Amino acid sequence: MPRTEGECAKAVSIRKDALIVLLIAMLCMLLFLQLVPSDPPGESVGKMAAAPPDAEADAAQDEARPEIRLAMDVHLPEESFRRLNGRLEQMSRAFPHVRVDAANFPRDGAQDRLLEAAGRGELADIVMLDLEWAGRFAARGHLARWPGDDRPAADPVQLLTGWNGYRWVAAYETDPYVVAYGGSLEAAAPGESLPRSLEEWARLRNAPAAEDGAGGLIYADPDDPGAFISLVLAMGGDWERAEGGMIVPGESGTPVLELLFGHPPAEGASGAGRPLMVTQRLEREEMWRRFSDGTLPIVIVPFSELYARGLAHRQIAGLVDTEETGIYWIRGTGLAVSSSSGAADEAFEWLETFLADHAPAAAGRWTERMADVFGGDPELPDKLDALRAALPALYAGETPADRFAEALKAAWPAPEGAGR
Repeated sequence: MPRTEGECAKAVSIRKDALIVLLIAMLCMLLFLQLVPSDPPGESVGKMAAAPPDAEADAAQDEARPEIRLAMDVHLPEESFRRLNGRLEQMSRAFPHVRVDAANFPRDGAQDRLLEAAGRGELADIVMLDLEWAGRFAARGHLARWPGDDRPAADPVQLLTGWNGYRWVAAYETDPYVVAYGGSLEAAAPGESLPRSLEEWARLRNAPAAEDGAGGLIYADPDDPGAFISLVLAMGGDWERAEGGMIVPGESGTPVLELLFGHPPAEGASGAGRPLMVTQRLEREEMWRRFSDGTLPIVIVPFSELYARGLAHRQIAGLVDTEETGIYWIRGTGLAVSSSSGAADEAFEWLETFLADHAPAAAGRWTERMADVFGGDPELPDKLDALRAALPALYAGETPADRFAEALKAAWPAPEGAGR
């Protein structure tokens, strides 16, 4: 039976409603699929993923650990202190429960200031020391012993700073002294090549010099005992502890001084000999100007200074060919933990990570003999001061080279109040 016009219109309306409902359902399904990630949780790249169980446990453990505040006392140039603060910021992410507050003080007077603080029991948890101070602070009970005893026997910094057979300081910055050679003696000693033995140095010293001779081939700052110690070692000389404890040139050190500071030429020789040492003190810029123009071909300086001037390639192993050359004085700083710290274990744990990827400059190598003479000596700062005080008389010729060791022994012990 054919549909009426009204029935047909009603059927069309129903189909339209069904189509609209179907379209709405499909649109909802598409929207739903857009909200559901296609990758399983934890496998998508560049998206937040569920933390693995061990990471969640570690995070919970960090949250449970109480906050620890450590005070750090340093003496650094401003640029170095800025780098330190940047590293501290990185460490705050690795140790969120540890806060380290670093204070930077001038280096001048730092040793006395720290000793006074230690005497009051107020030394910072982590303290920066010049390497030669370490034995003094350790011997007085101001430092906590470094956990474990796995120090390499040949490590020069630990040989220098070790006291009583233990480790007290970890190197932060090291700056070994080096011998810098301009590459030619032509301007200062025309026609000569660099001597490689004491005998060759003696022949060069006694040879007649030109009337306009430059007045010295080698320079070590007379105000710097580290440079002077290195000079003697570079010439193949040695150092020893005298009976009273003072450090003095050893059996092979005194002949080196006689060669460097003697009065050439030998009796009967003709003409004026070439002086080996520049005996007057030079301003730093004057020293480097003469090094550049060749009138001062050899200088003993910290490596950092040579490097800063773009002259690192001018470093040589020594002034004579011996197995001991290249083993020179090391200046620098280290970090230690105060024995009065209430969080020493946490400070050591923090320092181990802090220093793990921090590489101080190469510090050369030291022999056990060098460690016997200089290492772990609580009085080393005073002995260096006594050496510094004695050098002007040697440079001026007032103390003969062959009497210098005796003069050092006579000057020791250092006057009361000289940092003891």
